[in-house]
This record gives sequence, structure tokens and C-alpha cells, in this order.
Amino acid sequence: MEPHINGWNVIARELICRKETQRSLASHLGITPSAVTQAKKCRLMFSLVQLLRICDFLRLGEKKTGELFGEALSSRLKRSLENYADGNAGLPRRIAFSVRFSLQKND
Repeated sequence: MEPHINGWNVIARELICRKETQRSLASHLGITPSAVTQAKKCRLMFSLVQLLRICDFLRLGEKKTGELFGEALSSRLKRSLENYADGNAGLPRRIAFSVRFSLQKND
């Protein structure tokens, strides 16, 4: 499955598991249901803060949060590299990387 700029593969799966709707997600994010549809179709990019709010809404643990961010960030990096490489001959079109992060709440 191709990585999605908003981690939609993870979001869609978790919406179904939690019996939530795109409309309820939109309400939680304070955006229109149409904006969620646009994000699903890669026409709108969720901010990193919105992605964190999605993780909160879906009550994702560390592993699934990492999966969502990994998908979103790898897709965004891939797009950036492809766009950059198109105008710069000789730049590698593939890159491998890993990301590790942890979430901590500050009270």
C-alpha cells in the first residue's frame, strides 16, 4: 500500500475499529467534513498538530501513532525529494530513513 501524506491508511482502519466517522473526526478537528474528504484525497495536508489531535481522537497508542506519523512523514519526504530531484539532475531519487519519537504530556 502506497504511503499517504496524511497517514490515511492508519486513520481509515482506526475509524472503522472505533466505529467513528469522518464527520466525527472533522468535528473533533474543528474542520468541515469536506476538508476531511479533501485530506483523504491528498488535496489538503493535515498539519502535524492536526495529526496529533487525530491520534488523540482515535486513542492511538505509541506503536500506532508511530505508524501514522511514519506513513505521513515518509510520504511527504518522498514527494519533496521527487519534486526537488526533477529540477536537479544527479540527486538520488530514493532515500532510506527512520524516525523515532515519543509523546509526553506536560501538565
